[in-house]
Amino acid sequence: MRKLLILTTIFLLSTGLAQAQFNTVTFTPASFAGDEQFTFTIDVAGTPLASETDLYIWTWCNKDEGSSFPGRDGLTNTDWGNSPDIAKFTHVSGTVWSFTMTGTSMYGLTPGQLKNFQFLVKTKTGSKQTADSPKFPFAAVNYVPSVYRLFPSKSDQSDAISIYFYQGLATSINESRMVPLTFTVKGFDANGQVGSSVSLPVQMIQSGIYKVSFIPALSFEVPAGVTLTHFTYTVDGSYYDSNGNPIIVSGPENTKNFDVLH
Repeated sequence: MRKLLILTTIFLLSTGLAQAQFNTVTFTPASFAGDEQFTFTIDVAGTPLASETDLYIWTWCNKDEGSSFPGRDGLTNTDWGNSPDIAKFTHVSGTVWSFTMTGTSMYGLTPGQLKNFQFLVKTKTGSKQTADSPKFPFAAVNYVPSVYRLFPSKSDQSDAISIYFYQGLATSINESRMVPLTFTVKGFDANGQVGSSVSLPVQMIQSGIYKVSFIPALSFEVPAGVTLTHFTYTVDGSYYDSNGNPIIVSGPENTKNFDVLH
């Protein structure tokens, strides 16, 4: 009995010490959806990481949340013993560090599939680490059905942007009956189109849902000093004319303004 009591005491003490390794986290903004960028800061004072000059994130989402919210590792989780540069925290001051991310990009899920996330802080080799964080929630997202959806919903010219085409919601003949093949995207600044139009092959996610992804600043070869203000996108696909001959048709042109201009 005494041995059991001693072991229980040791376990409780070690658990308390492990939890003490994870300090308060602050978020900017305080609330965010899965497709919204946010920054969090953590003070590692009093942890084994307090004197380290480089810190890295190890993160995951939706742990034990069921099939509606699939669990995923973050794209930063490549090798526990050799974390990549994209996993690096930014040093703020003293023992305070920050990390900026967007849930959809980090975990490869849609906003509606993101319920919460966790992380720990580690050295590059994983020789030192904090305890696991608590679960931090993503804000609930209620979508109005739409033929096109863009993720993230707020973006700039340097973000990786995904365009989703929900063909089952389309009302035009071209969009609803075509076999989607490509998206034509064009970049613009305040003076007009920048570079040439780009044709992006679509990826079928599941029956009736198609996707393309691109980074505007790279796709349009934006010259130094030029800032894009918006881009347009059009879905293109194959169809048949009245004589049964195959033709290429397009949906309407849509415009997305950038939310942050650098």
